Amino acid sequence: MEKQKGTAVHSASYLNNLQEKMVERSAILFMGLKVKNLLTALDDLRKAGVFRNGVCAFYECCISYLQEWGETFPEVKVLSWTLLNSVPQWVECSLQYVTSKLRQSNIDEAQLFDETTSVKMYTTEKVAQWNTDGKPADERWAEMFAHFQTRGVPFKNIGLICQFAMCLPGTNAPVERIFFIMNNTWMDERNHMGLTTLKALLITRVNFYDSCAEFHESTRQTSILLNTSSQCNATS
Repeated sequence: MEKQKGTAVHSASYLNNLQEKMVERSAILFMGLKVKNLLTALDDLRKAGVFRNGVCAFYECCISYLQEWGETFPEVKVLSWTLLNSVPQWVECSLQYVTSKLRQSNIDEAQLFDETTSVKMYTTEKVAQWNTDGKPADERWAEMFAHFQTRGVPFKNIGLICQFAMCLPGTNAPVERIFFIMNNTWMDERNHMGLTTLKALLITRVNFYDSCAEFHESTRQTSILLNTSSQCNATS
């Protein structure tokens, strides 16, 4: 769950699937064949009963824990379609949820419906292969949006919902990761570093995965970055 690209939607889906599996195992008091054979060969029936009760208690404890943990993700379940594990349908519930959180989003409902139709048409032939390849959700959206952009298919409104879903962290791991990087960057020897510089370094470290040489080469070829850098140097 604490993977690099894990979101709250991923975590909610993972917990829900895990809980369903545990409920099924609890229903039949699932144990491995080796364990069952050992219990069958056990002469002391009382000890066998104690062990079975322990297994039952274990499943009950796991299910209770997962239910309690899952209570932090009830709202984001309406965004589960953004994982694109199946062909999405009309996303009215997601629209209500996102607009309640982002009151200035100005999402056009009519346009969103048409954009959802475009997503359905594109994903119908893609989902099965994506699932087989294990393609991450963000790469699925990136592929689809790139396809839409080259063909002039609008996706502004559904893009906002997708962006909102992808920005919700599934655990506190991303925050801890940033604090770890910050502590390694803002050391006693560099305590005069300004907040603007620190912020820029953190953004670069977290969002770029190139080596130093690759990053240097890419910035040399990006006029916007070079112009911004020149302006910053001129004002400093």
